[in-house]
Amino acid sequence: MHSESRMDGPVDERDSGEPAVWRVAELRVGRVVEVVLGPNPRRASAWPLVSRALDGRPSGKLVVCADAGVPEGVPVSMRIRSVRHRGRGDRGHVEVAPLEGGVPDRDGVWVPEVLERQLRVLLGCGTPVLLRGPQGSGKTTIVRAMAHRLRMRFVYFNCASVSEPDDFLATLHLEVAEGGSRTRWVPTPLLAALREAAQAPERPVLVFLDELNRCPEGARNVLMPALDSTRQLHDPTVNGALAIPANVVFVAAVNAGQGFSGTWGIDAAQLDRFVSLELGWPPQGVEVALLRRRFPGVRRQVLEQVVGLAHALRTAEGLQPAISVRATEQTVQMLAHQAYEALSGPAALREVARTTLCGRFPGHPDQRGTQAALAWQLVCAELERMGG
Repeated sequence: MHSESRMDGPVDERDSGEPAVWRVAELRVGRVVEVVLGPNPRRASAWPLVSRALDGRPSGKLVVCADAGVPEGVPVSMRIRSVRHRGRGDRGHVEVAPLEGGVPDRDGVWVPEVLERQLRVLLGCGTPVLLRGPQGSGKTTIVRAMAHRLRMRFVYFNCASVSEPDDFLATLHLEVAEGGSRTRWVPTPLLAALREAAQAPERPVLVFLDELNRCPEGARNVLMPALDSTRQLHDPTVNGALAIPANVVFVAAVNAGQGFSGTWGIDAAQLDRFVSLELGWPPQGVEVALLRRRFPGVRRQVLEQVVGLAHALRTAEGLQPAISVRATEQTVQMLAHQAYEALSGPAALREVARTTLCGRFPGHPDQRGTQAALAWQLVCAELERMGG
């Protein structure tokens, strides 16, 4: 599984050992290829980015891309949009375009195009955002990436650790010392960040309130004046109001779905403080590209099979919770390990998927009627359809 192979059969090589130039017949429109793009020296060209290779093989034709937003100098999964001069191998060009849903950036982070545009507007205006999506869909990673792109300081706060209203800004600690004991307020990272933001008003700060609906509603209500025009919180360390600096914007995240325990609903008054944005699963081609970036030694066909299994489980009726992007990463991580070198691809994938995918559902794959058993039946059917 560590060596890369062509899905269209073996590749001829030159006497020097270098891969042969792509055959024109292989350059099918719609085919997904990996490209390392660079700036076009012809600045007046309609294609700002160009390359001379596809999947590490000489392309024969110039590879061109009209999307200037594609990261340069790193492998990016693209789709062949068109081929000019198909009848000749020495002339013409191959136009490539981003996969549906966009491409990962240079750091391997994917942000849906619409979501990025809306986040840029809302964060620039200081509007609180509520990001909703399935677990493991990349909410934290995406918000952190947006903070980096907008040059904002990113402050993470886990709302699942909150049980009382004051816990957002400070927690009571008992100190035992010679002569007795006393309690004192210890500021949270959120309080420290708000104080620092007031000292540096020129630097925008993004406060990420993760797992907002794992915080009890009574405690969560303390945030309401921080999210509207009042812009303040109660600071228990001074028993007074703390003004929220103008350079601070809040983004909260909640998991969508019925398979979560220990959560509370968010009522209309709380929702009204936010603009709610939805995040779904990345398109299959994008998820394969993300895995390809992280596990370059695993064959693309294997990555596509793993993502295909995850997609089948995500879209199956009655299975909760859905398979996360984290689960596909762990599946590929196991398949890439040397312990699985001796097993054939189908056998290894079957063994690993039973654990990393089906094991995420209640019950046991061999326990009839359980969610894990239903997931295992679906995985087996999909593997058979894939030829494994």
